Order: sequence, then structure tokens, then C-alpha cells
Amino acid sequence: MEKKAKSMRGCPVCRGTKSSFLHTMKFALPAGHPLTSGYDVLACTDCGFVFADTQVTQDDYDIFYSKMSKYEDRKTSTGGGDTPEDATRLRRTADTVAKHVADRDARIIDIGCANGGLLKELKKLGYKNLYGVDPSIECVKNTRKIPGVKAYAGTLSNLPKNTGSFDAVILSHVLEHIQDIRKSINAAKTLIKSGGILYAEIPDANRYNLFYAPLPYYFNAEHINHFSTTSLKNLLTSSGFTQISDGTADTPVTPHVRYPIAWVAYRKGGIKEKIAYDAKLVSNIRKYISSALRHQDMKRLSKLNLPRQEIIIWGVGAYASWLLANTPLGEASVSAFTDNNPKYWGMKLKDKPIIPPNTLACRKEPIAVATWLHHPEIVRQIKNNLKLKNKIIIL
Repeated sequence: MEKKAKSMRGCPVCRGTKSSFLHTMKFALPAGHPLTSGYDVLACTDCGFVFADTQVTQDDYDIFYSKMSKYEDRKTSTGGGDTPEDATRLRRTADTVAKHVADRDARIIDIGCANGGLLKELKKLGYKNLYGVDPSIECVKNTRKIPGVKAYAGTLSNLPKNTGSFDAVILSHVLEHIQDIRKSINAAKTLIKSGGILYAEIPDANRYNLFYAPLPYYFNAEHINHFSTTSLKNLLTSSGFTQISDGTADTPVTPHVRYPIAWVAYRKGGIKEKIAYDAKLVSNIRKYISSALRHQDMKRLSKLNLPRQEIIIWGVGAYASWLLANTPLGEASVSAFTDNNPKYWGMKLKDKPIIPPNTLACRKEPIAVATWLHHPEIVRQIKNNLKLKNKIIIL
């Protein structure tokens, strides 16, 4: 039986307040973390959009991405084209943008540019007037190293001033992170010249069920909006944009994992259209959640047989925070946490310190690797780079 819920946040697409309950997500986050330790996943009764019912403010998200950005780590993060898989993704995105922006003198701005990988690919295609915006100062510094590219610190809710208007605004894997989507779309709209292009790319929530990953991979403290091309159409055509084209693809994120994406290109201007109900999205999200809860990973994790002595947990990201809140890992005897993101060093999680990996040389505890996507790289780092002999447990 469908469980009704009244949303605290309200539907980000249509502003409706009536919703259906889909699932509850819980996370164990480091002390002082600005994001939420849990939320209900809801589907809007009026338009079918799926979203996290969190009351964390946009200011909190802006603080998180400026102070604790994981995208600065060029070894495992995306956005800079520093891995073969990320480079492949960014080339495909650049090629798609190029199909909609023929003029190589066009002014293009990538908002949420991370380390500037997409701008670098667009430069290779001959574009001359490229700009980037990112909340992380370190990412801005990295982007400025690309010859001819200008970069600024900022967000959709706090855009840099005096940049002028643009022929194309790019929001690539940004909208899933935004608390107030309509306000952000209107902010982006002010940057676009009359008749200019908005290109948006997002994880394709319609196909989560076809690309298995554990629940916190798609539903985490950062990803709070779950789009299909239909829900993007609802958002944009009701905001004064006219559809040009859309599409779907899948892209590698590691040598063994692929990720579903959807993209849209819209032109500024046009008559606002009525919002249509997206029944397909709701159905497919339900299928994904049901499948994820039945998956062998869940059965294995529910029976974690951890050592009786203390362990060190490697990872404090989405997967680790979910494991700690939802599986026997939360009851394990933990002496410390470690992570490659220096922004977490010195913080505490479950009253235990988060320490740099290079301080593990004198530690003898088994290391439990709590990263789903990058555990092969972490294991190699432990064995080959750090030369540690500790027992390794893959969670």
C-alpha cells in the first residue's frame, strides 16, 4: 500500500507538498558536518519528481562544497579528466555541447566546473571564450591553470559579479546537489543571452535499476534530487525555456562500473508549459530501491563478521557513513578512521579521530575498507604506496 507523506521541503520542481514515501536513508557523519544525517526519499504526488525531503539549507550546501569538496582529490574524484574514465565522460559531454553551440567564439560558462576538465575538452574543440565557476577555491586554482580559461569562486546561489552574459551555460552534474532548484535555474537564466543555450547533465534516475549500485551511491547526503529527462523538461519548460534536444548515455566511472546519465539542451525563451506527471520515474525508482534491498550486498553486509579486536575504517564518505548507520559496522570496535580527503583530517566520527593515511605506519589494527567504488585503488595504496602489512577487510 502506498504511504502518503507531507513534504517539509516541498517538491523542488512543482512546489507541491503532497508526496508518496519511498525509503528512509540514514547516515553517520563526522561531527560538525553541515549536511543531513538522514532523510526520507519522496515522490511528488503532483508531478512524480523524486527527491530527498531535507531541510538543510542552500547555504549549508554551499559551505560544504567550498570547505569540504572531495573534487579537489584528482586521484579518485571526477571533474578534472584525471582518470581515463573521467576523461572519456568529459569528451563525450564536450562533443554533445559542441553539437548545440557551433560558434567557436561563443561565450561558454561551466558552473560547478570542479577542476576544469570539461572546459579543457571544449578548448581542444576550438572554443576560445571559456569560463568556470566552482565553490572550491582549490578547484578554481586548478581550472585557472588551463591556458585561456577564466575561473571564479562562486555557486548558483552566489554567482560572481560582472562576468557578462553567455551564449551557453553548462550545469553538468550540478542540479542533483541543489536545494532550491527553481531559484538556481532562474539565476542561471540571468546569465544566458536571449536565445542562448542551457545544457544540463544529471544522473539518469530512470535507469538506476539498470546500473546496480548500493543505495548510498545514488541516495546520499549530497544527491538530493533525482531527475529524468521528463522531470528536467517539467522544470525547464515551466521556467521559460524551449526544448531543443535530450538524450541518455552511460559512462565509465571505473574500469568495472558504469553510470547512467541523461542530458538536455534548452533554449532561453518560449511560452511556459504545464507540468506533466512523470509516472515512469516513480515506478523505476521503486524498482531500484526494491532491487537494492534484495541484493546480495545487503545480505552480506547484514552478517558482517568483523574482528573482535579494534579496527581502523578507511573511508568516511557516502558508503562508509551509510554502513555505519545501517549495518553491524556501526557496532564495531573502531580505534580510528582514515580517508584521502584532507578536509576530514582532525575531525571526529562516532567520537573517533579521522587521521591521515600516512600516519598508519605504526598501527597494527586490521583496516576495513569502506569505499564501494574505489576499494581496488585503496587496497593498492595500502599495499604498494604505504607498504602496510595490516590485515585488509573489504566491506
